[in-house]
Amino acid sequence: MDIQLYAGGTAQCVEGLRAGRLDVALLLEEETDFPDVTTEAVAREPLAFVCAPGHPLAARTDAATWAELATESVFLLEQGCSYSDELERRLLSVPGARPRLTRFGSVDAARSCVTAGLGVTLLPMTTVRDHLGDGRLVRLVGPPFADVPVRLARHRRRWTSPAVQAFVQELVRQFPH
Repeated sequence: MDIQLYAGGTAQCVEGLRAGRLDVALLLEEETDFPDVTTEAVAREPLAFVCAPGHPLAARTDAATWAELATESVFLLEQGCSYSDELERRLLSVPGARPRLTRFGSVDAARSCVTAGLGVTLLPMTTVRDHLGDGRLVRLVGPPFADVPVRLARHRRRWTSPAVQAFVQELVRQFPH
């Protein structure tokens, strides 16, 4: 079996499934509604507000408020990322808010800006765990933000080979339940 992994946004993954370039995709989405793609929740991924160790919010022991976060430079993932879109809505709903929002197409770009001390971000724990462990980032105590579902997506009418079925079973088994 030859397994190739790619990182991509939801729209890119759904298009890959539709075009037959992908057999399966993992989507971090609260809800999905694609007529030709079926999804099933297989796990939940915790999200973490993070910043550089030298950032003014890094040393706080009490939770930063939405009003405080709305004054920050915040690095988000591309439009259509459910948790980034929700974070943007919450920040912009703060009366008088003027957060500096920058969107990127990759976790690496957002994480790099935050590691350089340029602001804060909200990312899945799996994408920041190593950076937290070696001190490049710190977890910011912030307002509550729900974990995001991890959804296994497949094309609704496409045949799934036994090899892909075996891979999916093992993949799902690796998620904590």
